[in-house]
Amino acid sequence: MKLVKTMIPCNDRYTISNSSKSLNNDDATDYQKDLLQFIKEKRPVGTGDFDSHNLSKLMKMMKERYEYLYPGNSPSMSELSSTLLYVDATLRKSIHDEVKTAEEESLKNYVSDYLDKYTTQLIGANTLFESMRMNLLSNDEEEDF
Repeated sequence: MKLVKTMIPCNDRYTISNSSKSLNNDDATDYQKDLLQFIKEKRPVGTGDFDSHNLSKLMKMMKERYEYLYPGNSPSMSELSSTLLYVDATLRKSIHDEVKTAEEESLKNYVSDYLDKYTTQLIGANTLFESMRMNLLSNDEEEDF
């Protein structure tokens, strides 16, 4: 299967869209659906000025939702990252398509002022973590030879 990426303008920014997979809830995991609904309704850590330190509060809430759905299990950082990316992309798509009410405008502001930034932070932290982990693994393997 060939993956085709296209750039779609969205509020003076560009987002990457995969033409091989849609962003509907049919493809989502239970955790993604739950977190999407939770963030849409509650808009956690989304008041006042943006504070990057609130990412840890959001991650704690995300972990609690995961552990509620899957008792005895904990999400990996990759799961948190990909789920938040899914939620952000889904909400961004829904608000881009239809902003008509004050509630939708409020959601649009939350997504652009907070959720986009938390998602970017978490993806960056996950990338750094994975890079460090791979570095450690490759260094250990080199020492064994």
